[in-house]
Amino acid sequence: MTSATLPDVPAAQGIILALVPVMVVLAVVVPLPVIPAMIDAFRTEPGVTLGISLAVTMPTLAIAVAGILLGIVGDRVPRRTLLVMGTASYALLAPLPLWIHSLWLLIVSRFLLGLALGAMTVAAVGLVGDYFTGGRRAFWLSAQGSFPAAATIAAALLSGWLGAYGWRAPFLILLAGIPLFAGMLLLRTPVLDNAVDDAAPAMVQGDSVIKWRPLAWIFFLTVLASFMMFAAAYEFGYVLVDHGVRSTALIGLVTAILGAGAVLGALALTKLRRLVPEAQLALCFLIGAAGQLTVALSGGAAGWMVGAAIIGLSQGAIVPVLSLWLLDYVDEQGRGRAVSLFQTTLYLSQFGTPHLARYVAMTHGTATGGMLVYAMSLAGLAIVLGGYAVLGSRRGRSA
Repeated sequence: MTSATLPDVPAAQGIILALVPVMVVLAVVVPLPVIPAMIDAFRTEPGVTLGISLAVTMPTLAIAVAGILLGIVGDRVPRRTLLVMGTASYALLAPLPLWIHSLWLLIVSRFLLGLALGAMTVAAVGLVGDYFTGGRRAFWLSAQGSFPAAATIAAALLSGWLGAYGWRAPFLILLAGIPLFAGMLLLRTPVLDNAVDDAAPAMVQGDSVIKWRPLAWIFFLTVLASFMMFAAAYEFGYVLVDHGVRSTALIGLVTAILGAGAVLGALALTKLRRLVPEAQLALCFLIGAAGQLTVALSGGAAGWMVGAAIIGLSQGAIVPVLSLWLLDYVDEQGRGRAVSLFQTTLYLSQFGTPHLARYVAMTHGTATGGMLVYAMSLAGLAIVLGGYAVLGSRRGRSA
């Protein structure tokens, strides 16, 4: 495949691109500790409980909507321009809750913030594909997974501490978009030369037509991964409640351990690169199943912490694995459309995951029962994907 690449792009560019997903984490995590305070602050507004829930989750839905819009636009807008414009919008919109006094204006501002984040994330993943190849591409994609995983821990702790000073105080954290925007303006845009990327699967040279069949397979696995793996994170607190745990400190500690595991999982991408994508996913699913089974069968804090760390390892690796697989299938001209659709698939799935998780838990009586269902389902998927990878490698050797 012929693509515009520049192997000696400075690391500072990679760091900027890895910080973009951190902005998504901040936008989602910052309000969580102060949801009760937000409900109290807007208690005179009609539908306050639903409204606050929408305000908190709206960026995730808007990111998916942005993916659809950017998919229509395709690759006609330069990715660097899209990144800078999206980050500028983020820097302006993210701290608005510091001054907003209307619940519905808050919801609108959060939706617009999600659109900005959607543009930023599509551009950032696409630019990793533009700027880097081979091992460097895998490294910076893993950084796009590990940076936000680490930020989740810090943001949750800092937001909880700032929440003692009022529900608006945690939104000061979102001022982080300003230095990120300044950093983008200070760094010069790399001038790309034409080079051959030998790491990607074969496509017709100079052809920007996307092969939709393999991408549809990636999108399908993205939906499965989101429902089966990320549901465990949403249900973790409910599992502890099933066992009579009421300590928010313990629930917070377990969540932090899960986030720490996700950092290590994202960093493992360069090692997983040696395996075919289906084998990488099979390994992630198997690890996730082991962690979920550990949580479901444990009756004490030690088992829950071990299970959280194992689940985190699998969750941290899964999105970078899928992203790298996607980038290896598309050329530069089709990269924006493919990444946009991937983003829409991922975030729509994650938007629906908490609701599906609650349904599964209620169907099986408890969150612990639901966790067992996820563990068995993931183990089955791991076996199927592992078998598919083995058969594919055998066909490749015999060809």
